[in-house]
Amino acid sequence: MKSTSEALARLTALCAQSEHCISDIRSRLDTWEIDDEDERQKIIDYLTQNNFIDEYRYCRAYVNDRLRYARHGRIKMAAALRQKHLPADAISQALEQLDDELYVQTLNDLIQSKRRTTHAPDEYQLRAKLIRFAQSRGFELDLILDQLQE
Repeated sequence: MKSTSEALARLTALCAQSEHCISDIRSRLDTWEIDDEDERQKIIDYLTQNNFIDEYRYCRAYVNDRLRYARHGRIKMAAALRQKHLPADAISQALEQLDDELYVQTLNDLIQSKRRTTHAPDEYQLRAKLIRFAQSRGFELDLILDQLQE
């Protein structure tokens, strides 16, 4: 990348197409070798002030997409968002806004599809495999156990 103005133009176009967080923008700037911290901060400030970047909006979009398409649970989503250094209140707010009915239905669908393809010598081992699978997807243990009871 030659200049910060060129970087700003590319980033505004990128942010207009899809949601991004400050962490994503910083990694782009690293890739483009824009090292001047003042210039980097000016770009981020511009994008934030003009609503190209909104970390609360990013968290909501991320959580909804991960539930619908990747079928991840709250634990896995929260960990991924924390890795991006997003504010804790934005993360908790986005997770609270999840549709509980859709969340439980997603978990139930995951367990049912995994049950059809999982083989175990007895019911105890099958149950243990299903629990481990659902936990690896980031779902809470108490919710998993409730779904397995049904």
